[in-house]
Amino acid sequence: MLTELKQRTIKVNKRNYTYEELATMFSKLDAEYIVSFLTNLNLRIPRALKVIAFKDALLKPVVETRKELKTVTDLKNYQLSWFRKFTEFQLEELIENDYNYKAVIDNYTSSLWVVLIDYLIQKDISEKEMNKLIKDSSGKYNKTKDIKKFNQELNQISFDIEGELDGVSLDAIRSVLYKSSVIPQIKRLGLKYGINIPKRLKKVELLNLIIEELKRTNKHTQELEQKLRKTNVIFLERYCKDNDIKASTDLKKEEIIEFILKNANSLKGVYVAPELKDVYLHEVTDFEVSKEEKVIEDYLEERIPEQVLELQQKRDELNAKYLQEVNENKKRIDELTKKNEQLASELSELKEQKTELKEDKTDEKYESLQKKTEELASELSELKGKKQESKEEKTDDKYDNLQKQNEQLSIKIDTLTHLMYLKEKQEPKVIVQEKYYETIPRENIKDATPTDTKEDTVEVVPNKGARAFIALGYILVIGAIVFILLTAYLK
Repeated sequence: MLTELKQRTIKVNKRNYTYEELATMFSKLDAEYIVSFLTNLNLRIPRALKVIAFKDALLKPVVETRKELKTVTDLKNYQLSWFRKFTEFQLEELIENDYNYKAVIDNYTSSLWVVLIDYLIQKDISEKEMNKLIKDSSGKYNKTKDIKKFNQELNQISFDIEGELDGVSLDAIRSVLYKSSVIPQIKRLGLKYGINIPKRLKKVELLNLIIEELKRTNKHTQELEQKLRKTNVIFLERYCKDNDIKASTDLKKEEIIEFILKNANSLKGVYVAPELKDVYLHEVTDFEVSKEEKVIEDYLEERIPEQVLELQQKRDELNAKYLQEVNENKKRIDELTKKNEQLASELSELKEQKTELKEDKTDEKYESLQKKTEELASELSELKGKKQESKEEKTDDKYDNLQKQNEQLSIKIDTLTHLMYLKEKQEPKVIVQEKYYETIPRENIKDATPTDTKEDTVEVVPNKGARAFIALGYILVIGAIVFILLTAYLK
């Protein structure tokens, strides 16, 4: 494939080199060096160039393999019939899994440098940089490379031109992936470009497929579309089955391919969904299928051994059982999801209401407490004033009463004192008898004849002045006690 390109020459340091000679030297360089060298030049490798290098290195071993499998009913042989259409990812897995030995790897790295040298010349690489490559590769031993690691390193600086994916055009990639790859391999291709393939289609995606099919068959109406949009996934799957629409939540191979193409960055702006499914039914035109290969293909499709039929029957039964369980689980999940959404919605509303009530109640309680505080403060001030006035009034009243009592006592004391003075002149004598007391004037004492008395019982008792003094003493003591109690009360 690269025979003509390998024989081209380039002059470096006044010496002519063929591309093949330089490529043989440069193939000693490891992937890290290549990444660093091209990064310093602000260059990246187009994936289409790597695809050319892969095919150039793998062509002979693939042809030999196909010859060996020519008369064998082998699916691998049919897949290899698409070799010339393979994408970079398919070629990477082919060399890593089936042809991972030194001769093929050396041919690949050499072919890669042939196309890279031509690419660098087109990018006007300087003679200085080319001389650096020669100098850095000279004297190095060509070690066997870890091809998987080598490919991963180079993928850091590889890119697809617009309208291509994995080094292949949008028109060609559908049929080659569909015909020559299995679903797990296609999913790994998606992961290479950061595209995670969902295990099942969502309701919206399934609905879009149904609507597209209805439009294609002129059965679409707005009323029908609105009705389908209100139904669940289980009903949509049943509708597809009843109306012979090939769509389900389980992704088919072509749907996985379209999912990758739709989400690939290099195809954004140019991707268009195919109107017909015939794009997946194209057969190879390059590296044509021989009569023997056609027989193999027919055999695989029409004359499957009985054991395979039995296995397929068991598989179909298991799939039917699995789908039934899946549908039941999906129904339960849908119900639980709806309940969960309703509960979440109600909980959210309750939280909002609770927050609003808290704010309202907080404001009302604060205002109410503020008013009560002001009222209580006012009442407390009034009570303090009244209490002070009451204390002052009570003190004044009690003081006036005491003053009056004191004046009365003073009058009584003066009166008693005067009476005592008058009585001292008369010197009365009081005879104390057993049954009664009697005061007898001095001039009448001779005539006094006490009845029922004994002479030894007659005594002189205090006169009226002395008794007045005694009464005064009692009064003063009582007054002092009253004064002390009153003083303690007022404090």
